[in-house]
Amino acid sequence: MEIPTVSINSIGLASDRPEHEDFLDIGNKLDKAFSEYGFVYLTDHGIDQQIVQDMFEASKSFFTLSANQKLTCSRHPITTQGYVRPGQEMLDNLKEGGEKPAFHEIRESFDVVSLEPSARFPDDLVPEMRSAFVALGERLLSLSFRILEALALGLGLNPKFFVDCHQLMIQKANSSKLRSLYYPAILDLIMKGVVRCGEHSDYGTITFLFQDDLGGLEIKGPDGSWIQAPPNQGSILVNAGDLLEIFTNGKFPATRHRVVIPEEEIRRRQPRQSFVYFIHPDDSTLVKPILDEEPKLEKYQGINALQHLVNQFSATYR
Repeated sequence: MEIPTVSINSIGLASDRPEHEDFLDIGNKLDKAFSEYGFVYLTDHGIDQQIVQDMFEASKSFFTLSANQKLTCSRHPITTQGYVRPGQEMLDNLKEGGEKPAFHEIRESFDVVSLEPSARFPDDLVPEMRSAFVALGERLLSLSFRILEALALGLGLNPKFFVDCHQLMIQKANSSKLRSLYYPAILDLIMKGVVRCGEHSDYGTITFLFQDDLGGLEIKGPDGSWIQAPPNQGSILVNAGDLLEIFTNGKFPATRHRVVIPEEEIRRRQPRQSFVYFIHPDDSTLVKPILDEEPKLEKYQGINALQHLVNQFSATYR
C-alpha cells in the first residue's frame, strides 16, 4: 500500500481563479484517495516552502527554551491556546478494542485557535513565533476552503456544503486549530511501550500535516498492519477525520495513525518536528451522514461538532 499523491495546481493558492471543472477534477481525485486510504499527499498547493521553514525555526526556538519559560505560556483551559507539556495529552487512551495504552508519549506542542492580536503567544520569549503562525495559518485557511469545495463536488454535493459549515475557522465558535509539535531528541534507552504519539484518529473534518525529514509517522492499513507515511518534501499530507467519516457515512474512513520512534540510533538523537492544521466545522454544526446510503453504525446517526471534540478532549487531556 502506498499513499497516493494528488497535484492540486489547478486549485492551489497560485491559481487566481479556479474554474468549476478544476474543483470537480480535484474533488474526484480526493474522493478516490480518501475512500481507499483516508490519506493523500497534496503537491503544487502554492504555499512557499520558506514560510513553512520559518514556522519550524520559530517553533524550535520556543521548544528549546527552559521548561519554566515554556510553562509561562501554558495552554489556557478555556481558549485552549498555548503550550502543552509532555505527557499532558495521551492519545493512546483512545485505543480501540480496550488495548492497554502506551507507557508514555514523548512530545510537546503549541496550540493556536486564534490569530487575533490579543491571542496568547510567547511574544516576550520568541517574538517571531506569532508572525510565523499568522503567515502560514492565513494561507492554510485559504487553501482549506478550496479543498473543502473540491471535496463537496467529489461527493456530488452543493460545492459550498462544507465551506458553509466551516466559516468560523480560527475564530470564535469553531474548534479548528494550528498546532506546532516538537518531539525532543531521545538520548537514553527507551522503555517498551514508549511512542512519540499514540495511535489515534483525528477528531475533525480533515487535517493538514507538514513533516520534517525524520519520519516516523505510520498509518493503519485495512488489514491492521502499519504503513509508513514518509516525509514528502514540499507536500502537505492530508487525512480524513472522525467528523468527515460521519458526514460521508463511513465512505471516507478516519484512518488511525501514530508516530513511532525510529530504530536507527542516529535518528533517536535528533528532535523531530511537525506542523498540523486541524480543520473542524463550526461548533454549532450537527454532523450527520449526508450521503444516501443507510447509516452503517449507530455512531453515524449524528453529533454536535463541539460535543464530539469535548468528548475526545475529556479522554485525552490531563
